[in-house]
Amino acid sequence: MTIMHSEANTFSRFISKHFDSFFKESGLATSYIEVLIYINDQGPVLQKEIADYLNLDPSTITRFLKKLQKADWVVKEKSEGRTKIDLNAERIDEVMDLKKLYQEAEEELSEILGDKFVETTEKLLRHGNSMFEETTES
Repeated sequence: MTIMHSEANTFSRFISKHFDSFFKESGLATSYIEVLIYINDQGPVLQKEIADYLNLDPSTITRFLKKLQKADWVVKEKSEGRTKIDLNAERIDEVMDLKKLYQEAEEELSEILGDKFVETTEKLLRHGNSMFEETTES
C-alpha cells in the first residue's frame, strides 16, 4: 500500500514552512507574497489573471486582495469598466525586497534538496497538474 497522499501533504507542509520562515517579519504568508510578486512582474492585472496564474479559486484571491488592500500593499484601479489590481507605488521597494527573499528561499531549497531534485519535482508536479486539468476539462 502506498501513502502518496500523506507523503505529498507532508512534503507540501515542509515546503510551505520553509518559504513562510523567510516572510515572518512581513506578516504575510508565502501565497500573499506570490500575489505581490505576480502583480509586480505583470503590472496592473485583473483578479482573474492572478487566480489563473496561481491556480487558486477566485474567492481565495478576493480574500487575499482584501487583506493586501487593507494593509496598503495593493490598490484597485478602474479602467475601461474593469477593475485592475496594482501595487501601492509607495511599497514597490518593499515588494522588491520580498521578491529577493523569495529568490533566497528558492536557492536555499535547492541547496537543501539539490538542484536536480528540485528541477525534477517541478517537472513532475507540472505534468501531474496538467494531467488532472485534462481530466477535469473533459
